[in-house]
Amino acid sequence: MSGRNKKRPVIGILTGSFNSDYPRTLITELYKELKDEDFDIRLYTGIEATLFFGNYASFDVGFDRHWLSVFEYSNFEDIDLLVVAYGNIMASHPHIDEGIFLPKLPQVPTIMIGNSTVKPDAYYIMIDNYLGMKSNVDHLIEEHNYKDIAFISGPKGSPSADLRMEAYLDSLEEHGMPVRDELIVYGNYSNNVDSIVETLFERNSRIDAIVSSNDEMCNAVYRVAAKRGRKIGVDLAVVGFDDEEYSAEMEPPLTTVKQDYTLVAKSLAGMFRDFCSGKELSSLRIPASCVRRSSCGCSYETVSMRVPGKININPMRYMTHDEQHKTFQRNIISALVLRNLLTESISEAAFFLKLAQEMRDVGSKSSYILMLDEPVRLREGEELVLPQSARMCMRQNGELCEGFDRKEAPVVSRKNVSEHVLETDKARNTTTFLLFYGEYQYGVLSVEIEPQDVLYFYSMSLQVGSGLRYLELALRQKEVNELLEHQNELLDYTASHDKMTGLYNRMGFMEQYTRFMQQYDSEKRFILMIADVDHLKQINDTFGHSAGDEAICKAADILKKSLPKESLVGRIGGDEYMILIAADTKTDCSKVSSDISKCCESFNLDSGLPYYLGISSGSISFRYVNEIEFTAISRKADERLYDAKRHRRDSVIR
Repeated sequence: MSGRNKKRPVIGILTGSFNSDYPRTLITELYKELKDEDFDIRLYTGIEATLFFGNYASFDVGFDRHWLSVFEYSNFEDIDLLVVAYGNIMASHPHIDEGIFLPKLPQVPTIMIGNSTVKPDAYYIMIDNYLGMKSNVDHLIEEHNYKDIAFISGPKGSPSADLRMEAYLDSLEEHGMPVRDELIVYGNYSNNVDSIVETLFERNSRIDAIVSSNDEMCNAVYRVAAKRGRKIGVDLAVVGFDDEEYSAEMEPPLTTVKQDYTLVAKSLAGMFRDFCSGKELSSLRIPASCVRRSSCGCSYETVSMRVPGKININPMRYMTHDEQHKTFQRNIISALVLRNLLTESISEAAFFLKLAQEMRDVGSKSSYILMLDEPVRLREGEELVLPQSARMCMRQNGELCEGFDRKEAPVVSRKNVSEHVLETDKARNTTTFLLFYGEYQYGVLSVEIEPQDVLYFYSMSLQVGSGLRYLELALRQKEVNELLEHQNELLDYTASHDKMTGLYNRMGFMEQYTRFMQQYDSEKRFILMIADVDHLKQINDTFGHSAGDEAICKAADILKKSLPKESLVGRIGGDEYMILIAADTKTDCSKVSSDISKCCESFNLDSGLPYYLGISSGSISFRYVNEIEFTAISRKADERLYDAKRHRRDSVIR
């Protein structure tokens, strides 16, 4: 897979949780607007456990710990223009220190969405949160004369939440209504704020209207109100903000403030075009209009169409049989991905190759994985220190799939990803997901997909993160097993071999001789030989025991050199050796003894030792049968050794 020189402008987009409607709808509209444009889009997003899992957030899955890290990986792309949905990011992480967070991002021209002050040198585009919310509260007071109006704010410190809170407070003040602290609570912009709404009702039994900072939290208001017997639109008014797609289908339909995502997307696309053509950019503030429906007490009918017999279902969103089948099929495939990775991968290269094939099979146009050299363990409160380089361990482009061991994978430096992916004629829109498991972070998965597939591939990225943790542990266990196997081999070797000569010891020889003979055909002829060093005591007494040890080792070397290849040799004690030879038609006892003697003579010519090294031996030829009495045979070989000793030198001293 060859690299390419950069051709098109690359636009990086950083958004908050893609499981909420705001970023998902905005990016969908933006992709529609840019479908015929020659821009490469790099989207970085994520999901945090607190908002997504609700009551199940006690699982230590590590979302919140790692979530902001995904944005830093944008440094590996050569980005020309950066878009930061800062208000949306802050909704999930209101206590972000922009002085630490923003400098970690690519230092290129930047468009901030939802905030105009956090980065003074940036351009911005934002919805008029203040006027939109104020018109909503004004409507409750002026048109319906509500008195006890509660407010569910977004997170403290969130720019959009602060502006909407300010609008609520100003509207009350302008109408001469007191601000009561017990009527104000703080949510997190998610669907899971039931306990906060319960607290609000417990404090104030007379509430006649609730203003929510966004539509998602209104779902919790509807649930809690139903439990308490309050009928929305009759004895309790509820208004939201955003005009999400489902808000017109709620029962009753929700009065809210419309954020015109299409207009925001068109405005962003226009800013992209201006930037790429060299024009000066201008910041934009987009008005937010109120949408009156029944939840505030107005008698407006819902604008959505209903399917007969189906409550709150928009027919345009009702899934056909084929769509249901495809969704079910993809969910099953996704569930099987991890199993396939774990059962069929025996190495990093095999794991990543299999993953590339899985990505291809579930509809990815192209994908790659950047891995850190070593997994980073992030404990609560710690921040990632992103290295200057990473490893591209997986690449997939259409049918082409590649996987690498981490140590052999291509090294990708910052701003250098494009050099390691295949050149394409069409614009490439990718989404990047963090790969982590619990406290451990591994890198990122980048996939070329459409916005409607982001959540599906996000669930796959979680499986990949689990797979990487399993692979890490499996490879570590493999190393431990190999080490134990090696240690066991060493122990076996130590137990069965003579430390001084490296030959089998008595136990090792006795364990091996039957196996040695059984590998040959029945009735094979063998020679058993017993040998020892001539006058070893004389060498020890004259030159010391170190010289005697040397003589024992040299004799072992001579035996290994002079004996046939098909021989089993052991030192069975002191200077005594036992040899078992698989004899051929040319090999007999006298020839083996003669070969040993010749080798000793050759050694003594230039050994430089103050003694002659000699080896005496006795041997016997036999045929192997199961009932063979090895002790009787070895006794005969030993007797012949003593006969041979009568013919050795009287002295080995030179």
